[in-house]
This record gives sequence, structure tokens and C-alpha cells, in this order.
Amino acid sequence: MERSGELPLNELPEGCIANALSFTTPLDVARLAAVSPMFKSAAISNVVWERFLPSDVEHILSTSPDGSLLLESVSSKRELYFSLCDNPILVDNGRRSFSLEKKSGKKRYMLSAMDLVITWSHTPRYWKWNSNPASRFPEVAELITVCWLEIRGKINTSMLSPSILYTANLVFKFCIEAYGLDDQPVEVAMKLDGDKISADDMYLPEKVMGIIQRDEEMGGWRLNLVTSFAWKGKMGLVQEVKDAQGGFLHLKWHAYSEK
Repeated sequence: MERSGELPLNELPEGCIANALSFTTPLDVARLAAVSPMFKSAAISNVVWERFLPSDVEHILSTSPDGSLLLESVSSKRELYFSLCDNPILVDNGRRSFSLEKKSGKKRYMLSAMDLVITWSHTPRYWKWNSNPASRFPEVAELITVCWLEIRGKINTSMLSPSILYTANLVFKFCIEAYGLDDQPVEVAMKLDGDKISADDMYLPEKVMGIIQRDEEMGGWRLNLVTSFAWKGKMGLVQEVKDAQGGFLHLKWHAYSEK
């Protein structure tokens, strides 16, 4: 009997399987690796993981001492990928951190307080700069008291992965003496190319702030949220409040670009 023109999966060359896997996602590859020993072997191929890494990842890492060391120490593209997912690298002279989102491989950046524009941040009467063991950055800004609180951050969209739903996060930590955040509405705005695409007022009410407790492990204070809330504004913006590791609170804004 003549064999059909179809080739069984177990007879496909490993390189062919690896090439096919590279057109899926990291999450798909993790699942498909369980199909057979051949798939498992193909799933760790550099062909697969090089496609999941950003095309400019080596350039980004080469500008950072820690990034350069990482490039020299890893033995495969897969190892580089998961290292960047689990261990953010400081770039731009320690002013930002760079990492990858594990499920998709898309770029993630965090701007340090040093990279933000904070009104009167260098006036000792209102702000002080110190270190915090829970922060990935060498310095954090601590608010003492101020009558005008304004924080602005900016990033070039060319640094981000294209056609992706990104979330802007304001990450901060309450001290036990914190007060006043639930008394006045705060304007939250997002701009693209200088044009405001959304602006909304929000409160951070006491019931959302939750209960502040001593965190002996972190050596500071932990904010336990008892609830969360969300709102929608123009361009489909959604804001959320969630607890985070290390006692830091995340305020999130989602904005979708159809480009």
C-alpha cells in the first residue's frame, strides 16, 4: 500500500518543529513541550526563543552593566528570556528597569522616582530621598508634606512593543502617618504625543486604602486592600487599585491603541 503524502509528527525534523513553534507564543510552547520528547527538545531551541525576544534586546542590555553581564552569563536564548521575565535589569544609569512579560515576551519598563517629574521633589522641606530594600531602584522619593502634589512620567512609545495593550502603573507605598489622599480628587491623565487622550478625577477613599499593618519581613509597612474599584473613561481607559509585593500599591491605567 502506498503511503499518503502526509508525514507523521514524530517523523518531522526537529528544526521544522522548532520553526513552527516559534510562530506560537511562549505559553503555547510550554504546553506543546509535553506532546512528545521531540517537541520537548524543539521547545528549548534558540530558534524558538530568539523569535520571542525583542529584536533589540541585546542593544538594550548592552547599555547596562548588569545587562552586559547577563548576556555573557546565559547559555541559551531561553535562559535569557526567563531571566528577563523574573529579574528586571536596571538600564539608563539605574533610572529605569527593563523586563519581559512572561506569557507574551513583550517589553515592560518601570520608571524610577528619579526618572519622574515630581513637583518640588528636590526641596527638602517637602520631599526626601532615601533607599528602600523593597525597591529595585537605589533611591526612592518620600513625601513629607506638600500643598501641591504633581507627578508626571514620560516614555517614548518607540521603546515599547507594537500593537500591545499597555498598562500605566503608579506604584507607591503608604507610611503609617499618611493622610489627605481621600480628601481631594486627583486628576489622572494620559497623553499621546502631547495630546490628552483621557482625563478623569478619582478619589482614594479610606475603605479602598484598607488597613496598614506592620510587615516584619519587609521591615516596613504593608497595605492590605479590602476592596478594589474600577472606572472607564475615554478611549477605554480603566483604572484599578491592587496590592503588590513589598507593600507597594499599584494604580493602573489601561489604554488600548488600535495601531
